Amino acid sequence: MINVDGVIHGNYRCSTAGIDLNRAWKKPDPKLFPEILSIKKMVDSFHKEHPVVLFTDLHGHSRARKTFMYGNNYFHRPEISRLFPYVFSKVSDMFSFPKCKFSNGRQKEGTSRVTLWRMLRIPSVYTLETSLCGGAPDSKPHFTPENLFTIGKQLCLSIMVFQDLKIP
Repeated sequence: MINVDGVIHGNYRCSTAGIDLNRAWKKPDPKLFPEILSIKKMVDSFHKEHPVVLFTDLHGHSRARKTFMYGNNYFHRPEISRLFPYVFSKVSDMFSFPKCKFSNGRQKEGTSRVTLWRMLRIPSVYTLETSLCGGAPDSKPHFTPENLFTIGKQLCLSIMVFQDLKIP
């Protein structure tokens, strides 16, 4: 969690400065966004020694229901960026592949997903969204802490399956 200061004050997207941190990744100001700069440096440094094959940013979604992903779109090979969410949908009954969206719109240029996709030059960079307003599969209106723990576990299992596919 990089917006701890904001969460303490009841924000779920913004820092105490009132700025949405997920719109500041492209050119983060060092004084306003030191956490973003640190993460970008850490990911870049790690990627140089151990190539990153998948990156996902975890978010809560305020309107859409269920759990799904936003990914980037490779126009010439769209299936390459859709494979991991598809695998996840087969591992988790709480994950909805049909709700996933794959685009690189201008309005998303400052997000971690698009910025790290451009930086790492890998197809598997995502934002995992889990609804803050419900959509749990067991007909309860909201996700419980147990549901969220299960989603996390299933995300990890999906990464293991994806890694075993040995995609070039």
